[in-house]
Amino acid sequence: MAERSEGLPEISCYIHAVSPVKKSNGSSYINCDLQTEAQVVRAVCFEVGKKQSLESLANQKSPVKIRNYTISKKYGREDVVITRKTNLIPTVVHYDYQELDKNISISTISHVAGEQLVRVKGEVQQLSSTKTVVFDEVPVKKQQCFIVDPSGFIKLVLYGKHADTLEEGKVFSFNRVRVKITKNERYVNTPKNESECVISPDESFTEALPSVETTVSPVLGGTGEILGVTNISKTQCCCSCNKKVVINGNLATCESCKIVQKARSCKVQWYLRLYIEVNGNNQQRLRLTAFNDTANKLLRIGNLAPTATHEEFTQCMLNLDPLFISYDIQTNKLINVDIIDI
Repeated sequence: MAERSEGLPEISCYIHAVSPVKKSNGSSYINCDLQTEAQVVRAVCFEVGKKQSLESLANQKSPVKIRNYTISKKYGREDVVITRKTNLIPTVVHYDYQELDKNISISTISHVAGEQLVRVKGEVQQLSSTKTVVFDEVPVKKQQCFIVDPSGFIKLVLYGKHADTLEEGKVFSFNRVRVKITKNERYVNTPKNESECVISPDESFTEALPSVETTVSPVLGGTGEILGVTNISKTQCCCSCNKKVVINGNLATCESCKIVQKARSCKVQWYLRLYIEVNGNNQQRLRLTAFNDTANKLLRIGNLAPTATHEEFTQCMLNLDPLFISYDIQTNKLINVDIIDI
């Protein structure tokens, strides 16, 4: 949900990495990075007419003051939202423009915000075979591996033309790979705009490299399209102890702690059973359970409030574009969902 702009301080920053126009669920938008004095912040602009201004400021490396913006916490991080009312005003700052795609160590990625583009060098290990996934009804090649430097290792996912370009045991420089953060892991991948990322051979490390230590996980991930809703329920819960309440008019009584409260103050707990096609494969259709945390993320992706009706929620989910999903193959629990923005 976006916070109102009232009370939000002006942001003084440099603009980096203005993306091409993207589309999701019928909306056009642009991404960019904002380099403030303290950190790098992800921004999304739904007023695509501002693209030329953003690109000009980024190319000139000119500092800018941003007013009348909002903050979105839709995907579990705080993104700056640039709208038609947002003002971009040239300004002066007392810190320098920094190239964001300088080489960083793999261990440093644990401190980088999600969706940032970074440049990293690593030796390729555990290179997988290539498979095909489907994005927006278009088949795309996908391959993954681990990249290792003296500070640690991280998973790398390669898409499109970048698949089948690496060699096991060789060292490469990966310029502008995107940091991705899910509920279960942090990794990097090549961006959807393939030309943004450049991969080139590099010199071997002189220091010793750590071993890649991974455990077999019951959690799998991929693209998922919601084909159907087999069950949906919404329970109102006590605002104090989260237990079930009995509604009587405008009042609600908790069955556990017995507190009498305003019905509108009760929390809402959702439970869903969804029929999902994974990776565009009609032979891989699963019935997955989504508990409240994941259900609320689906609500946010669909721009619905937690107070939505069963019918509104069902209609919303069946209208969603395919999503990135992760799920537990042992329990058939849907663990995480996210929009496809590679």
